[in-house]
Amino acid sequence: MQAIEKIPFTNNWIIWVMLFLFLIIFILRVISYKQLKYHALALFNISRIEDEEVQNSRFSLFQILFFVLHVTLFAVLFLIVKFKYITSFTFSFANFTNIFIGIFFFLLIKKGVEQVVLLNFGLRKALNFFLITKNETLNSFSIFTYCFMVLLLFSDIPFLVVSSILALLFIYRLALITVKNNNLIFSSLFYFILYLCTVEIAPLFILFKM
Repeated sequence: MQAIEKIPFTNNWIIWVMLFLFLIIFILRVISYKQLKYHALALFNISRIEDEEVQNSRFSLFQILFFVLHVTLFAVLFLIVKFKYITSFTFSFANFTNIFIGIFFFLLIKKGVEQVVLLNFGLRKALNFFLITKNETLNSFSIFTYCFMVLLLFSDIPFLVVSSILALLFIYRLALITVKNNNLIFSSLFYFILYLCTVEIAPLFILFKM
């Protein structure tokens, strides 16, 4: 294959991982087709009004399954990138597991820090719409990432094409979040910067320092 022709498929573990992700999406569809459709298309929802009928708890089964989807997808993506650019790196299930565990605990701790910051500084009400938008667009980005990941792994589409599309999609997601929350950014700039520094920037800085 042109995109990732050196990836060995003899063990077939990557196929089972992608089937596992498909199963998660299928379960999400069984739980609520309307919610799944709403989240999948969130990147194309430019309205500043969220559909209250599809809002659910941040700790619901729906969101837990999406969290597992995020972690697994990012682990596969990170594995492919490392395999592509580090010659000594092997595309193995052991390396995937290590990356998966690292991303899982990083995002879990990050979410824990987020809840502590929101509660201690009373930011939940002020940043509620921003948090909803960030979560929904991440879910949508993950669905599209899965689709492009399938194409990357099992077709002749070049790695550069897929990585470029995902990069542009991620930049678009950031722009969409900014546009939908421009009033919040300017009216609650202090709280917004406080959230970004403590929840988004600081964890990444610590991760890179490790």
